[in-house]
Amino acid sequence: MTIANSVVLADNAFGTIGSGLAVGDTALAFTSGHGARFPAVAAGQVLYCCITNANNIIEEVAVTAHSSASDSATMLRGQGSTTAKAWSSGDRIE
Repeated sequence: MTIANSVVLADNAFGTIGSGLAVGDTALAFTSGHGARFPAVAAGQVLYCCITNANNIIEEVAVTAHSSASDSATMLRGQGSTTAKAWSSGDRIE
């Protein structure tokens, strides 16, 4: 794994997942318009987020690529001592 040169921070960024995620997926689709709530993440940067559901299951992810206002992102799964899980459309990311 490549270590990021800088961490991107966002105050209270949240949204929902636009389509389900399987355990091995690294491409994230936000619900339409929700990607604009998150900052851009360029090469060498990382934005740490948590995905959660109504049962309070949590997975920490590292977003490694996201364009400003885009509803898609690339991420590394199972960060911060969590494991990659399957997620449903509408689950929360923050």
